[in-house]
Amino acid sequence: MPRLQDAVFLDLFAGTGGVGIEALSRGAASATLVELNDAAVRDLRFNLERTRLGDKAAVVHGDVFKFLAGTPRPHDIVFVAPPQWRELWDRAVLDIDARPEWIAPGGLVVVQCDPKEIHDIPLVNLERQAVRKYGGVAFVFHGPKAIR
Repeated sequence: MPRLQDAVFLDLFAGTGGVGIEALSRGAASATLVELNDAAVRDLRFNLERTRLGDKAAVVHGDVFKFLAGTPRPHDIVFVAPPQWRELWDRAVLDIDARPEWIAPGGLVVVQCDPKEIHDIPLVNLERQAVRKYGGVAFVFHGPKAIR
């Protein structure tokens, strides 16, 4: 919660926007929500309108990996919650790791996945900081590597 206050939030694989909208409602300054699916984007835009949070949000209707190949802008929190079991979370984190300009100093990348999907990936600029498991859902937290 404290990290959300005035945060610049990036929601990758945003679906209907639940996580990004929740971040905004809890004090994030802005949110960019990236989603490819047409129906989900329609619902996402409706949900932003309904919650009156659309003025703080940017909706990107497109592919997450094309978005990450674009010009980076630093975010305090990047939330990655792709469809499960498609090896997408690790690809997204590796893309962010390769271009650390996506993360603001002290920023955080949070992955939501099935606990059985968690595995080590070769990171250069980021490192796994914590894993929290709640039944069939896990949250994996990555941050900038500590200088040793």
